[in-house]
Amino acid sequence: MRIARSVPLSATLPTLATAATALALAAAPAPLHPQPPTPESVLGHRVGTDFHLVTFEESIDYFRQLASASDRIELREVGRTSFGRPVYIALISSAANLRDLDRHREIALRLAHPRGLTGAEARALADEGRALVHIDGGLHATEVATHQHTIQLAYDLVAGDDDPEIAAILDNVILMLWPSINPDGQTMIAEWYRSNLGTPHRRRRWRRRPEGRHAHGDRVRQLVTSGSWTTPTSRLVVA
Repeated sequence: MRIARSVPLSATLPTLATAATALALAAAPAPLHPQPPTPESVLGHRVGTDFHLVTFEESIDYFRQLASASDRIELREVGRTSFGRPVYIALISSAANLRDLDRHREIALRLAHPRGLTGAEARALADEGRALVHIDGGLHATEVATHQHTIQLAYDLVAGDDDPEIAAILDNVILMLWPSINPDGQTMIAEWYRSNLGTPHRRRRWRRRPEGRHAHGDRVRQLVTSGSWTTPTSRLVVA
């Protein structure tokens, strides 16, 4: 005959508490979005670190990871460059503004062409709409700070949950951020720099590749001298 032995209640409490905690964690809903990745966690170095230049492809890889981790940014492909690279624009704002993006675009177009609007109607649209702000990573590939800084800017805005100023910006502004408007030149310069790092050529000004392809990409002079935007990337920016 077996005699059941009683177990003190105090001995069972830690086990019950552990089980309850595990059950609560298992039942808790997963966050809608993971924590936005820092640039250094993807690139392997901080933006602007000496002797490191990011190619356009590496920049876009970071933007993709950021967009997959946050509802404050959308990455859209808008066309192709002269060398066939995809061109992207990042739309950064509050989640609510991005959900209503078509409406805000409609308001901006109406205010830009206000024929027939009364003053009261225009004010009502302005109150409802959001400011659309264009920032880009620069035209000139050899001016490297411009297309490198867009990575950090995107992260600072998307991950700035605790900053009231950033929250106000996201609530009132829809940022149209071009990671670069010279993707071909950005990659050409980064690859040239890496290939010459540690050699005397690193300090020389890059001008032309042996095959004769330019990276500078001055679209301002294109417009002034020819009266038209002559490259595929130029036409995408002004479309």
